[in-house]
Amino acid sequence: MEQSSFPPVGILGRGRLGLSLAGALRTAGLDVEVLPGRAATDRPVVLLCLPDDAVATRASAGPWRSGQLVAHCTGGLGADALKGARDAGARTGWFHPLQTFPTGGHGARFRGVAVAVDADAGDDRELLVRLVEALGARPIRVPAASRARYHAAAVMVANGLIALAAGAAALWQEWGVPRDEALSALLPLIEASAANLREVGLPGGLTGPVARGDVETVRRHLEALEHAPSARDAYVATMRLALEVAREQGLETVKGEAVGAVLGAATSGPADGSSAVVTGRGRRRVTGCA
Repeated sequence: MEQSSFPPVGILGRGRLGLSLAGALRTAGLDVEVLPGRAATDRPVVLLCLPDDAVATRASAGPWRSGQLVAHCTGGLGADALKGARDAGARTGWFHPLQTFPTGGHGARFRGVAVAVDADAGDDRELLVRLVEALGARPIRVPAASRARYHAAAVMVANGLIALAAGAAALWQEWGVPRDEALSALLPLIEASAANLREVGLPGGLTGPVARGDVETVRRHLEALEHAPSARDAYVATMRLALEVAREQGLETVKGEAVGAVLGAATSGPADGSSAVVTGRGRRRVTGCA
C-alpha cells in the first residue's frame, strides 16, 4: 500500500510497546506522533499503548472528536474499555501484537507476527489491517467473547516460559550453579524446543519422559521436587498438559494411564491425569519423538 495515503497516527503511551510500534511504523513510512499517555491528540487514528488498568480511564478522559478512530493495544480487554471514547463520538477498535517487547524501538519484532485486530465498523477493521500489513505482520481476528481466552493463552506461552525458566534455574542454584550460568545452559534446550514446534508442530514437537510414557522417570522427578512445592506444582501442571499431547502422538493407553495416575496422585485433579485442554486429538497421530 502507499504509506503516504495512510492517515497520521497518534500513539498514547511511551512504554515498550508504544516506542517499538512507533519506530516500526515510521520505518514503514507512516506519519507517527508519540505522546505521554495523558496527553491529548487530534490525530485521525489513535492507539492507546497503555497498561490495562489505565485504558478505560484514558478513554473517558478524552478529548476525542467525532470520527476519530481510537484503538487500545491490550490483549484481554473488550470493547467496553473504550466506552468513554465511543460516548464522545469516536470510533473504536482493538490492535494487539502477539509479541513481547523487552525494550523499545525494535521494529523487526513485528515482522511475521500475528496482530489481533477488530473494530466497530468494517472500514475501520480494514484500516487496522492495513496498519498491520505496513508492519510486515499478519492480521488475525479474535471473536470479542474470546479475547480473555486468547490473552490467557498468550500469557501462558510468553510469561509462563520465563517463569518456568526461572524455576528451573532456581533448582540448579541449589547445587551451586549461579543463575546466569544455569540460564545459559538451559537456553539451547529452550531454543531447540521452539525449533521443534516451528519445524514439526503439534503434537510431534513433544519429547521427553511423558512422550515416551516413562512413568518411573516422572515418579523420580516428583520425589526430587518434594522440597520445592512451587516447582513441583509447575511440573505437575505442565506434565499433565504434556500427557494430552503425548496421547495425540499415539502414546500407548497403558503407559498414558500409568503416567496419569502418578501425576494425579500428586495433585487434587482427576486421578487419570486428564485435563480440560482442548486438543486436536484424532486429527493426526504420529510417532512420539525421543
